[in-house]
Amino acid sequence: MRSCAFFVDVENIAYFLKPRISSDLVASVCESVRKLRTYLNEAHELSCIVQSAYGDFERLEGGFLRSFFLMGIETHNVVGTDHKNAADMGLCIEAMKTLYTRPEIDTFVLMAGDRDYIPLVQHLRQSGRQLLVCSFRATTSGDLLNLVEEKSFIDTFQFLSEDDQLAVNSYILPSLEPVVAVNPSSKGQAAEPKVPKKPVRRMVAIDDENTLIALQVLFDDKFKGKAEVWLKPYLYELQKPLGHLAEYERKALLGNLEDAGAIEVEKRDGGENYYSVILINWDHPSVQKYFPG
Repeated sequence: MRSCAFFVDVENIAYFLKPRISSDLVASVCESVRKLRTYLNEAHELSCIVQSAYGDFERLEGGFLRSFFLMGIETHNVVGTDHKNAADMGLCIEAMKTLYTRPEIDTFVLMAGDRDYIPLVQHLRQSGRQLLVCSFRATTSGDLLNLVEEKSFIDTFQFLSEDDQLAVNSYILPSLEPVVAVNPSSKGQAAEPKVPKKPVRRMVAIDDENTLIALQVLFDDKFKGKAEVWLKPYLYELQKPLGHLAEYERKALLGNLEDAGAIEVEKRDGGENYYSVILINWDHPSVQKYFPG
């Protein structure tokens, strides 16, 4: 048996499963972790001598701390924000600490699929360590998949119960439904349509599914009622429904929206730094169809 360090981004698994399954979330996540450890032991002859799980457990459903404790996995509560969870940062710091203080460990197992882990993956490989990445293929960062060899990638889907596998396969993304834009300065009153400051040269109806999802994110509760949407928080939120795409692919969807005339991106002078905002073209046919108001 070879020694390995096993790190779990609990939020990565839980937030993927939560809208898709009806069974107990804590039980499903912990069962997949348990089955993965068995698989590592039997298929790769790996013994997990360092085991750590990361997440904002105050936001996650109750029961995770007790379940991981009984499994012998050390939990690390990391506090996130509305724009960023801190699980990936805490996990990366602990992995680097293990790399330099536990030379007997030659294999690292990451149960995570975010693009944020790319620098860690690159450093572990450059340090001569073996690496296995376990995540749901459908939502794993395309950039991360390009970096990790196929033989080093393990699809978490295989460790779900049959009922959960059926639920995940049957899941359909929420359909686009009309919403009413609300002016944050007036409680409950419909706002006046906001027109981009610069004229849009053309307007083309959007029929691409991923581009429509990118449009839908602009009308999520986080951005609803805002005259303009800051680009950086928007790109972060776009990872949630489209995390299986590479970063350049998600940015290309933003270009699709601009090309179709649904939005316009403007750069603003913030004093010391410039920042970009997204302006919605309320006259666009797809905006009128799905998000009138």
